[in-house]
Amino acid sequence: MTVRRSLADLTRRRELADASISDVPIPTSLVHRRFPALRRRNQELAASLGEPTELQIHVARRRRDRDLLASAIEPPSGFVVATYALGMLPHEPRATLSRLQAFALHQGWRVYGRGFWDCDCTPYPLDRTGWREIERLMVAGFVHGVVTSDEAAVSSDSTECERVRDRFESRRTFLTHVPDNWHQTGPATREAHDDR
Repeated sequence: MTVRRSLADLTRRRELADASISDVPIPTSLVHRRFPALRRRNQELAASLGEPTELQIHVARRRRDRDLLASAIEPPSGFVVATYALGMLPHEPRATLSRLQAFALHQGWRVYGRGFWDCDCTPYPLDRTGWREIERLMVAGFVHGVVTSDEAAVSSDSTECERVRDRFESRRTFLTHVPDNWHQTGPATREAHDDR
């Protein structure tokens, strides 16, 4: 076990050494944890420029989601996405999941065989069984992105949403939300992708 881990660490270090500095993404949260002075300076700079409005924060998050999608490498067979919604036990949120599936199919993506859902019990997505299953599928390469109804389906905590975006960015996967003004115009024409 330790031999495999040390071999994997050595291989990863070689890859990082061979890559240029601009190719290695460094999450902002990691930089701020290691360099608190830089974090304070960034906070002071943000304060001197004025507090961002809710609209500016929302636009910045949408822009980052769009950039994640643009940076994801589309496989020849197209993206496979998982749909994820929050619901109340014991009822599955079928209407929301079908809307998410219709949006994904409208975008030209293939939808993983079934929708995933959890009850809204924690702001930490990795504490939810449905979300953990999606992330396992992403790590294994079966799913390339997640479609949700809005950011609240991921987490009610904005810093936790940023952590999720950082994880997705490091894996070259994406997270997208159905726009509020999107309406299904007709029945979905493509089949769901069943990889269960």
